[in-house]
Amino acid sequence: MEDRVITNDAQNSALNETVQDFALRMRGHVRILVEDDVKGSYIHFDDHNIIVNGAKTVMAAMIAKGDSSYKISGLELGIGHQSGDILNPSAPQANETALGTPVGNGSASHTWIAVGDNYYPKSLVPGVTTAKFTFVLAKGNGNGPTGGSGVVAYTEAGLWAVAAPGESGATLFALETFPALIKNNSRQITFEWSIIF
Repeated sequence: MEDRVITNDAQNSALNETVQDFALRMRGHVRILVEDDVKGSYIHFDDHNIIVNGAKTVMAAMIAKGDSSYKISGLELGIGHQSGDILNPSAPQANETALGTPVGNGSASHTWIAVGDNYYPKSLVPGVTTAKFTFVLAKGNGNGPTGGSGVVAYTEAGLWAVAAPGESGATLFALETFPALIKNNSRQITFEWSIIF
């Protein structure tokens, strides 16, 4: 029996395009909701994000080992990627393995939110499966090194797998940058981060 050889003729090119149409493509989406004591509730950011190269390692380990310890562990916030303009941060790149400038919170070395609610909607769009993670940064948290009374202008967020940043095995899975998100003790911030397959 002969091996099937892919050539560059028109018929096989069409076949390749059809296969690509049905290929598994993982992508992410981030929505940031603000609840402010003065301004009320509003959406600060709503856009797709980049899945970084570390996600490949995590996904390969999950399907090869069947090890649930490789699951998404939480969200980290930072002030990097600013390029001198906090309203127009630079776009993240697939080869990044950490946030540009993580921000501490009180006595913690970084602003970290462990996984909250996650669920797998059965049918947002026919044929599409989504894992959605919700992270809430309460009014008294994430306000910088001074704790509850500080102010921070966040411009980046990272979705981590395995463990918290700095811990053994921690792997950056996805990264997003956004116009400065001001956080103080009068604001609760909710991050809705979806991974779409």
